[in-house]
Amino acid sequence: MPDVSPSIEQWKALYAAALEFKQVAPWQWMWDSDVFGVQNPEGGETGYCCVMGGEGEYFALGVYLGRGGLDGYWKLRTRRTMPSLEVMLQQTCLMASFEDRKFVEKQDRQVMDALGLRFRGRNAWPVFRSYLAGYYPWFLTRQEALYLTLAFQQSLDVALRFAKDPRLLAPTTRKRYLVRVPKKTDSGLAWHDEWLPPPPPVIETEAVAAPLDVRRAAALVRSARTRTGVWEVDVMPTEEPVRDGDERPYYPSLILVVDRDSGFVFSAHIARPDRCATELPSHLLTAAEEYGALPEQVAVRRETVAKLLQPTMAALGISLVQSRLLRSLQSAQTSLFRFFKR
Repeated sequence: MPDVSPSIEQWKALYAAALEFKQVAPWQWMWDSDVFGVQNPEGGETGYCCVMGGEGEYFALGVYLGRGGLDGYWKLRTRRTMPSLEVMLQQTCLMASFEDRKFVEKQDRQVMDALGLRFRGRNAWPVFRSYLAGYYPWFLTRQEALYLTLAFQQSLDVALRFAKDPRLLAPTTRKRYLVRVPKKTDSGLAWHDEWLPPPPPVIETEAVAAPLDVRRAAALVRSARTRTGVWEVDVMPTEEPVRDGDERPYYPSLILVVDRDSGFVFSAHIARPDRCATELPSHLLTAAEEYGALPEQVAVRRETVAKLLQPTMAALGISLVQSRLLRSLQSAQTSLFRFFKR
């Protein structure tokens, strides 16, 4: 189904909840490590909320969706250095931040004008964005706006109680979070606290290999003139989003196949993130067909890439290894990204 934008009444409710939250300013006594959940009445998914602004720079409410969102949040929290682009692009959350005017886009201003809202000064403008792994931060759908409104209201409830009792979010049992859980009644939603564990870890469906092209692999084994050297292979996100028609913009993935000894790039292919599973093995085969040879070994950095290539490597009789450092591939990646930025 196509995404439906919020109605003007739904926008009005969301802005009202955001402005009340900002007026209370719970970042004065909460930190982004104070995590709690708000369960979505539609579907039951829990968003894990944190209040940002304790350091006086970036003021926001982040709602990290489900186990995938929660894992992404902790990856950001536990990094000692600036997060890589790849880590940033794996975030799945709703973000409501209070920004300067320069970060407000035309679509935001249209809604504010329709509601008769005016803002001035630093960190005064409410900005709402949806983050989805592999995609560009985008404007809210109707369902996201409805849920974010509830998340604001329930986060304020938790924040005000936390101000009186700083032990409120301290679990009595490990690996559980305080979650605001709704119950539908004749008069609307009634909310209560429950201490709940997060959902089980997300199975990375992207690591499921595509069906092996048996005939193509067999033909390549017969025709390849020689087997020599090591090829370094990886899939990585690019820094510039693209958009197909009216779809949500996404960050394409770069598939690289590089010869370790010479640094020669056999293949540099741009793919949609949701098509890497099928296109990665195919483009490695294409590189071998065009070069007329097979490597003795293929080296990859990540387990997900190894899983995608394993059936094809087994059919070709090529050794597959994981290595944290792929110097030739890293050099090719740096050169290509510089070229893209021109």
